[in-house]
Amino acid sequence: MVNLKLLIHSAIELLTCLIVAGAVASWLPRNGITDSLMEFTDRLLKPIRRLVKPFGSVDISPIVAIIILQVADYIVRRL
Repeated sequence: MVNLKLLIHSAIELLTCLIVAGAVASWLPRNGITDSLMEFTDRLLKPIRRLVKPFGSVDISPIVAIIILQVADYIVRRL
């Protein structure tokens, strides 16, 4: 059970880092790496974007996704 918790925790941390990197990549010039990263994170963020509209011109879906991931991580670690 400990190994499963560690695996889930590691996956959540990786997704969190990818979401942050995707948000930063959206400010950078487009190339193969940033396009691939943004395509991957957009797949994760698309359902959240349907529920949470941009705040002015700022897309807050990465913040919402990270909060959801951190809550899930907290719950998994407490099991």
